[in-house]
Amino acid sequence: MAGAAAAIVLFVVAGLWVGSHLFRGSDAKSPSAAGPGSSSASMSMPPSPSASAGEDSGALMTAVRKANRGTHGLLPPSKCMQLSDTHVRCTNPHNGASRVDFTTYPNLQVLYRQYKATIQHLTGESFRANFRDCGLHSTNGEVSWNHDYEHSKKYSVAQVRDGMASDEDAAGRVFCIYTEGYQYFVWTDDDGRMLGVVAGYPHTSTWPWWHDVHHDMAVHGMPPM
Repeated sequence: MAGAAAAIVLFVVAGLWVGSHLFRGSDAKSPSAAGPGSSSASMSMPPSPSASAGEDSGALMTAVRKANRGTHGLLPPSKCMQLSDTHVRCTNPHNGASRVDFTTYPNLQVLYRQYKATIQHLTGESFRANFRDCGLHSTNGEVSWNHDYEHSKKYSVAQVRDGMASDEDAAGRVFCIYTEGYQYFVWTDDDGRMLGVVAGYPHTSTWPWWHDVHHDMAVHGMPPM
């Protein structure tokens, strides 16, 4: 009888020891016990650009992928994150482009209100149209642009906004400014009702990046029959 009792005591003690170590191991991996650098703690952080951009099928990310192919790598999707159905942000996609935002709007009226508001935010002044130009040797201006690589001052913002200029005449508007060490380009693409904003340096690299990307970054649905 004494031998049986001793065996029972040993069995209970062993069970308690194993159980305490199992629970201790599970506590070490629980979210409440995770430190600042642990993977559990990082779950509350937003995903990295490469995590959300790879499989997205939205119109903006589709346009980003096509523009990247068309420009031979100036806009890698791995550097871009879809923040909403109408907003994509790219961070350091290429030399000369530190941050890029693409946003679509429901109509041209809303698009051009935001275009002017963005420019006024950058300048702190009233909006001014059709002055100087945006180019490699012209860092501050506002003009219309088209896919014939022409920057025309013949059209007002209202004419472009209201569809009174054809795609051949004016596909959108562009504003540029060099401020606080960054070159900015703010532009519209009327067909896609898209606003683009890039800030980058050096400005001699920002201009050729914008020059190529804004012709290839096109948000479209199916073509009309």
